[in-house]
Amino acid sequence: MFMKQVKFFLVALMAVVMGMSVTSCMGDGENDPTVQTGDVVRANMAGSFTDRNGMKLVPASPSYLTGDMYFVNFQYDSSTITANSTSVDITLLSTPSCIDGESVESVEKEPNVAICGFSTSYIVPFLFDNYTLVIPFYFWTKNVSGTELETEIAKHKFILSYDREALKEGDTELDLYLTDNLDDTDLKREVYTGMYRAYNLRGAIADFENITKTKLTKINLRAKTNSNSNSLTENVTDAKVSLEYKSNKE
Repeated sequence: MFMKQVKFFLVALMAVVMGMSVTSCMGDGENDPTVQTGDVVRANMAGSFTDRNGMKLVPASPSYLTGDMYFVNFQYDSSTITANSTSVDITLLSTPSCIDGESVESVEKEPNVAICGFSTSYIVPFLFDNYTLVIPFYFWTKNVSGTELETEIAKHKFILSYDREALKEGDTELDLYLTDNLDDTDLKREVYTGMYRAYNLRGAIADFENITKTKLTKINLRAKTNSNSNSLTENVTDAKVSLEYKSNKE
């Protein structure tokens, strides 16, 4: 059965990487204010982070980060938060994971393998701000662990693209295509795991509105998915997730 193919270490990795946003109260007492959670955030130059609601997260031990978007696991004291709070002191529980994606391409890219699917039931694709699209998804990997798994994941290039030549005046919806381009002569993969990727849409949206002479109102995220294997020839689905677009925040 498909679900039984997933090894325990991959289930654990998925829970961390996909960040199931399960908030837990720590300690023995029912009133312990310590909360553990995880979230997608933007890195600030001073070593702090900002979440999608504008809350500033300040680590006890800041570190210099070179990326833009991260997934962080952390804990904080909920008793220090008020209705007017704009920042919170946090303790990082693991090294922040950079989730920056490749530059968005203006020519539709063809995949050489299918992804397993978008995450749509609990954590769904969302716009972090006007120009940053965050995509949680599952993809197929070899049945390996540790450093071998890191090497395996590095072989996958997740490209987001759109077909510039297909755009025409009056269009209000932008189709974006997520593809897995696997750099390996042997494309067979046995298990799946989860990942976040964040893509900068600023150039794509500007290009879209310049060509169409209209404002963007909807983004359609598309991908070739397969819940049984990474094959593109059998049991393939043209998956689609639509997001309403409103330029109401930076």
